[in-house]
Amino acid sequence: MKNVMEAKEIREKIKKGELKTRKNKRRRSSVWERFREVLNVDDSSAGYVICNACEALYVYDSHKTGTSNMVHHQCGAQRDQPRQTNTIASFVSRESKKVPSEVKSKFVDDCVDLCCLDMRPFDIVSGKGFVQVAQTLINIGATYGAVDANAIIPHRQTVCDRAKQRAAVEKEKLSEVIHKVIEDGGIAVTMSTDEFNKRAYTVLTCHYINEKWHLDSHILATVEFDCHLKKTSENIRDQVTTVLINYGVPGEKVVFVSDQGPNIKAALQPYHWTPCSAHILNTVLRQTFSEKSAPEGIKDVLTLLDNCKSLVTFLKRTGAVASLTHTVIQECEVRWNSKVNMLEAVLKTYSDIRKLLEDKDQLHRMEGISEEQLMHLIEFLTLFKLAINELEGEKHPVIHTVLLWFLKLRKHCEPKFGDPSYMVLLRARASSLLEENMLITPTHKVATFLCPRFKSLKMLTPEDRWEVMKQVRALTGLNEQPSGPQNAAEEGPSVTNAPSAAGQGGRDCGRAKKQQVDFSEWEDETHFVDEVEEYCSTNVACEESSEDNLLSFWEKQDRSFPRLRRLARRILCIPATSAASERSFSAAGRIMEARRNRLNPWHS
Repeated sequence: MKNVMEAKEIREKIKKGELKTRKNKRRRSSVWERFREVLNVDDSSAGYVICNACEALYVYDSHKTGTSNMVHHQCGAQRDQPRQTNTIASFVSRESKKVPSEVKSKFVDDCVDLCCLDMRPFDIVSGKGFVQVAQTLINIGATYGAVDANAIIPHRQTVCDRAKQRAAVEKEKLSEVIHKVIEDGGIAVTMSTDEFNKRAYTVLTCHYINEKWHLDSHILATVEFDCHLKKTSENIRDQVTTVLINYGVPGEKVVFVSDQGPNIKAALQPYHWTPCSAHILNTVLRQTFSEKSAPEGIKDVLTLLDNCKSLVTFLKRTGAVASLTHTVIQECEVRWNSKVNMLEAVLKTYSDIRKLLEDKDQLHRMEGISEEQLMHLIEFLTLFKLAINELEGEKHPVIHTVLLWFLKLRKHCEPKFGDPSYMVLLRARASSLLEENMLITPTHKVATFLCPRFKSLKMLTPEDRWEVMKQVRALTGLNEQPSGPQNAAEEGPSVTNAPSAAGQGGRDCGRAKKQQVDFSEWEDETHFVDEVEEYCSTNVACEESSEDNLLSFWEKQDRSFPRLRRLARRILCIPATSAASERSFSAAGRIMEARRNRLNPWHS
């Protein structure tokens, strides 16, 4: 605000007409509704603004001062009134005030300090949690003014205790949800051991179709395995059972999905168990390219893979990868699709790598790596990669595609015209391992039947189709069918002792009587049609039967196929892989790190 003498002179000039005021309609800021701009006689800016209510004067320069001093101005008539700020409207709405660039720059410096002083990754500033905390702090400042951050930021123990409380509340809510869909849930179970102090954890993830017929999933628990116990099937089963009991979930009501580890598989043997399809495909590929019992014809392929691994290691360790237009990826046996990702990265930067190694006099590292072989291997592995990526989806049903992918991959492993000899041997080996390892359960076949596009099960033999129908009828309670019409031809027509129409008089005279003679020997044959037969004979539009609309289709069948609808809700929620639990271990790796290796499950 200008000093008293200057303010008085400016007001006098305004009264004399030497200066004039005008409402600035060109400005979008709402602050101009309370202020007028002071102008010279020639309409040029005099460098001041004046309040409409109390005539307070402020220096104004659109390029330097902006409207910050005007925004914080309180009229004399309103100074005694508490200032009310609509925090949501002013800071969350799209018309929030523009922050000066120097303020933004200072905030960027503070974010750099956050990452450097606390040793956090740069992407922490783009996380939802950080944005939520930042917005809360902005709202507090807008409501209560400048406050000391230390007076707001809670103690770590307070945060820890609050996390426990919220976890208990969320667990209670999840229990209520699970009890509503207890008949329809599927649970994925995996185990893993962290790399710092060899503490083993078991993750249980619950998958179900909610009331809106959307596929949903929640982590039930991440439980530490007692280090004093061996990882036997009995101990694993006890741990899993304890978690289910805590949620009130009977084990016989759910379907378990896990890898085929002998101890986990044996632990889940008493329950309904389905293997993780992605683990199986990864195992098939690992054994296909294993040096053990490998035919002589694919030795060159194995040499190429070893040379690619060595090349990627060299590029990463020497820092030469920074000179490439695209990065290279190292293969990891336990990471799905890492082999094809490595080959694709090498092929994409093949010419750049070759030129780089030539300049460093290291061209010998490219020996045994042929572009033609790379393309053949990538073409072969790409379909496996696509299958694994599709099967590990958890936002939409995928269990019905396991059988389809198995048949597609089996056909893919057949020899192709023009294949070199090593590819013929490679495809044959993969085909044999696929037949040996791929476990197609009745659940997979029933799930495929529940997809209207494939309900005729053309891919199966008549005997297998009959078994699937039998399984579906057993699951839906349609086994008991009414018997067909009796054949009374041997007995001949029978006449009852009831009086005939002619023998009755009075009020019944002239009215047709119910036929008492059995003419069933000449009736048309009628067949009992159950829901399964009706479903098989129903024509469904292509858009309704698409995989994207699969749950929407069954949601609408509460009258047409009520029993099959319930079965679809039970089966289609089952995941094809245990990827959901695997992702939990990946996320947990960011929590259970070297500096935080004493966290217990309640704190993590």
